[in-house]
Amino acid sequence: MGKLSDYNLDRLIGDFGCRVLVETGTGRGEALAFAAKSGFSQIFSIESDHKKALAAALAHVRDHRITVINAKITRGLAEALAEMDPAQPALFWLNAPALRKDAPPGRLGLEADLRFLAGARDLSRDIFLLNDVRLYMDGPFEAGPADPDSLPPAALRSLDFFDEILEASHTLTVLPQSTGLLSAFPKS
Repeated sequence: MGKLSDYNLDRLIGDFGCRVLVETGTGRGEALAFAAKSGFSQIFSIESDHKKALAAALAHVRDHRITVINAKITRGLAEALAEMDPAQPALFWLNAPALRKDAPPGRLGLEADLRFLAGARDLSRDIFLLNDVRLYMDGPFEAGPADPDSLPPAALRSLDFFDEILEASHTLTVLPQSTGLLSAFPKS
């Protein structure tokens, strides 16, 4: 799995002014721990699993910059956005599985999340990083192809929605490291 530690966060903060990080899918908290070492002024980590969210919150209880939100991703994004300055650029680490029970019919969870964000916020200055690109497309990824059981239906297996939503304002790049990384950086 691609990791947030594959990126130089302090450089991204300096180059793009994104002092807010929003992570979807806390998991074991590795990305959250890595992000806590950087210069973010606010860090939101959204985790639907109560035990994982509680463990992450307890691990970072003394860091006032960190908010762990125990919720399904869309609700968690809404909570994070309510606490963020809409004029402040943010970095979104989209670390969530392609297949989610809470996704609208005919859509992947990631697409639903990105469309929600596009409807709730001006994304033109935000940065988007995504791991596990191999779930959405084939390619020469270091970790090889995804387990067929983890793949979305073939008709949905695409990142075209990223282009549709962000192509006017962002440059998208797919890298072969690990399970595949996608970055979307503002053009200006």
